[in-house]
Amino acid sequence: MRRPIALCVLLSFVVSLAGVALKLMPQKQRQKFILNNLAKALMDTNPDSLIVVEEKGDQFLYTDYGCAICHTRHADKPACHLYVGSLEEALKWASGQDITVEETQCKARGDPCCQFTIGAAA
Repeated sequence: MRRPIALCVLLSFVVSLAGVALKLMPQKQRQKFILNNLAKALMDTNPDSLIVVEEKGDQFLYTDYGCAICHTRHADKPACHLYVGSLEEALKWASGQDITVEETQCKARGDPCCQFTIGAAA
């Protein structure tokens, strides 16, 4: 499956599109912009995928219902380390700060989706 490589390539593309305009946005809007555009780019490459970005208080929930990173894997704990790292780096680029990303649900663990809780600056 080629989606993990596509994730990195698309992340790079989304981040390069953001440019100077992104730097003028407030922090929370920067994070939301990056998360929504990453989700859109991934869904554009795979029309069968569904990724939802929700704002919950001071955090975001990034939920991938068709995660290709852990597809067909079985694990006792969350296994989407590439996803976590990609989200952290995109958010760091957009905000200039280390943002905490934690995978709270994982399909490899038997959960219905892979869900990432994105918190405030670390």
